[in-house]
Amino acid sequence: MKEVARERNGIAHQTDSIEGWFKEDDDCENNLTATISSRHSDVVGKHVATMMTVSFGRTSAHYKKHFRALILSMGYKSFQDFVDNFDGNIR
Repeated sequence: MKEVARERNGIAHQTDSIEGWFKEDDDCENNLTATISSRHSDVVGKHVATMMTVSFGRTSAHYKKHFRALILSMGYKSFQDFVDNFDGNIR
């Protein structure tokens, strides 16, 4: 996953969240959300997952944790490093 996330091929990461995927045994509502980022890999030749997280809510703070982990997995040291050095998503 990390190697695909770090490929410098100009292809965008795509992120989606899946709600209601995790079910509890009782009738209590849960707020578990699976968030998955993926992209096309030139090496693998397919669209593959680059980051998967499970969060216990759907607030911006929960998504911030997912994207922070994704950015760090791409080899950037911080969000500012990402802003300063990301090559974009257009090939």
